[in-house]
Amino acid sequence: MVIKDIEIAGFRGVRGIIKIPFGPSFTVITGRNGAGKSTICDAIEYAMTGEISRLAVTDPEKGERISDYIWWRGLGEPLSKRVAVRFANSGEPFTQEATPDSRSEVDVSLFCAPDSGSDPIRKLCQTSIFRDELISRLSTDLSESERFEFVKRALGLAEFADIERKCAALEKDLKSTYTNVERLYTSARERVAAYTTQISEARTLATRASDVQLDHISLAVAGYLTVVPPQGSLSALSVQVRRALGEHRNRTQRLEILSLEVKNSQAQQTRRADLQSRIDDLREQLGKAESRLRSAETIWESEKRGINDLRAESPRNAALALLAQTGSQLGTIEEKCPLCGLTISEKDFRSHLKEIQTAVHLLDQRIGDATARFTSAQAERATATSEYERLSSEASRITSEIQAVDLGLVRLRDQAALLGVELALEKIDTELARSRTAVEALDGSVTQIDSLLALEQITDLEQQLSLGKLEAEKLGAEMDRISTARQNAKAISTSARRVSAENMDERLASLSPLLTELYVRLRPHVDFVDVSYRMRGDVKRFLSLQVGHEEALNPRFIFSSGQRRALGLAFLLAVHLSRPWCKLNSLILDDPVQHVDDYRALHLVEVLAAIRQRGEQIICTAEDPDLAELLCRRLRSESGSEGMMVELSYVANMGVTVSKIKEITPFPKTLLMSAKVKQERLELGSGA
Repeated sequence: MVIKDIEIAGFRGVRGIIKIPFGPSFTVITGRNGAGKSTICDAIEYAMTGEISRLAVTDPEKGERISDYIWWRGLGEPLSKRVAVRFANSGEPFTQEATPDSRSEVDVSLFCAPDSGSDPIRKLCQTSIFRDELISRLSTDLSESERFEFVKRALGLAEFADIERKCAALEKDLKSTYTNVERLYTSARERVAAYTTQISEARTLATRASDVQLDHISLAVAGYLTVVPPQGSLSALSVQVRRALGEHRNRTQRLEILSLEVKNSQAQQTRRADLQSRIDDLREQLGKAESRLRSAETIWESEKRGINDLRAESPRNAALALLAQTGSQLGTIEEKCPLCGLTISEKDFRSHLKEIQTAVHLLDQRIGDATARFTSAQAERATATSEYERLSSEASRITSEIQAVDLGLVRLRDQAALLGVELALEKIDTELARSRTAVEALDGSVTQIDSLLALEQITDLEQQLSLGKLEAEKLGAEMDRISTARQNAKAISTSARRVSAENMDERLASLSPLLTELYVRLRPHVDFVDVSYRMRGDVKRFLSLQVGHEEALNPRFIFSSGQRRALGLAFLLAVHLSRPWCKLNSLILDDPVQHVDDYRALHLVEVLAAIRQRGEQIICTAEDPDLAELLCRRLRSESGSEGMMVELSYVANMGVTVSKIKEITPFPKTLLMSAKVKQERLELGSGA
């Protein structure tokens, strides 16, 4: 299978509609940078996978992703948006098409052999389309484990990894199933143990069964049941008897509590009489204390008013005292009063001063006496208040205690009424004795009924025990089967890993000469003319490339970028040519010599010519027109398969356009012939 042609419209840098035919032998696409060479490769990959791997980014820039730039974003609106790749097969041609809204489903069987592993179309594109910027990244710059996985998928060994994953998933599911079955088995064994215990208990109860018949039991308990079940209903009778037993036990307990509380209440009633006598005495004392308090309040109020009146005269008395003192110190001045200026004799002046001093002294004495009486009245008032409050508090406490005794008696009456007995200790004890007798009778009946029921239940329990044992045996066998399946899955996984490793070794062994041959032809390095690989690891495998004879060296660290790219091309081409599962015979290279010198570019052209002789369709882009011409000359075949050279250009506001398509005819079968052969043909012609 090869690519026949491609039609692109409104995709990436293509605004209009371009259609490019591919030669069955080879196609060389040339044009300046930005002319759209990579767009052709992008379109092929997008039609197949719906993505462009070289532009894949993990984090968006400014919230944008590559999906926002798949289709035309320039000026103007394209007539349509479509990518269609037509393939030529041994049968009818078919087309893979993609638009912004949909993509035709890829028939994997047309491109890949059965059991090609997971995601075979993406794997096909990775090993068929080689881009300049990805050559080193997919070869020399890969880590050892990533390189191993890449080669493993490319060589068609992914199915073994799928088997390993499926076995691991199966083992995980079996482990979960085993855990569930084990839980069910444990539950079944617990039920078996429970049935065994119940049978043992039932047999013990059955030994206690007497010859008493069901009707005898019904008659024995009839006086304690509200409704007696019909004769022969043992289960119904058991329910009735147990309900009645519970009711009588509850009644007995309540009667016992009531009896005890009544006994305590009798002692409380005796104490209540003492408390009532005490409260009567307190009330009499409280009356006397109240009278004393009122009298003390009256005296205190009277003395308070008196002392307030005397204190109102105190400023005037103080002024008179100061006036008398001043006059005594000054005396009369020229028979005149120094205070008011009136004419007065010295004798009369002194006499007036003495009268003032006497009045001041008498007022001070009255204030002192009034203060003493007020203090005494205040003390009496405080004493009377304290005594009254003490007696009031005591009376309140005793009153509360009497009320509590009365409320307790009311509560006991209510309880007795609920139990239907009188609030008398003799009546309560009599009813308690009858209730206890009922409990004993019902308890004995329950034992007899349980014994009769046990006889009936033994058969059912033995049947349930048998079923439980059978279920446990089945679950045990299921556990053994799952355990065996887990071991088989583990063994299959181990075998798949071993077979995968063996196949990997065999495939790499067949790949190694091809890699060496391509490396030698490309000649990446002058000193290191040989390349080999080394694989290590058991659980996790590693694949590394190495050069040199005496000492194995890692080319990733000693080769230049151009040398690593040349080695990467040899590696990827070897992988491409070693795919047993791939039906597509097209090798697509996007400007592979962009960063390779002219010397190694010539070697690459020779390698591609050799690959072309194997029947591969070569599709290669090249910026240099001279290199494109060289590729056309060297890829030209003599098998009758035509080639194509396509020249692209970019027109402002129009996008990518096809400038020229040139068909490269194959070589004639005969260019030169010896003179002898020519003479023989001439003779044959003349003879005719």
